[in-house]
Amino acid sequence: MTAITSSLYSSHTGRISCVDHMGSYGQSEYRHAPERREYRTPLDVWERIDADYVEAWVEMMGRPPVCEDCGRS
Repeated sequence: MTAITSSLYSSHTGRISCVDHMGSYGQSEYRHAPERREYRTPLDVWERIDADYVEAWVEMMGRPPVCEDCGRS
């Protein structure tokens, strides 16, 4: 299992967000089971960003991913 290095989530629609900005459905799912890696909502699927994702992102973009709303990593 890959270690979690971030509190960010990536949606299937391509959005990167912290829990505070993943919307009401995502926040509700997270509060219900914060240990889960994936949250399915009526609007999207959110997956916790892991070390492999961060590594690939840095390789392509030159910096780690951040929340699109607040800039938190």
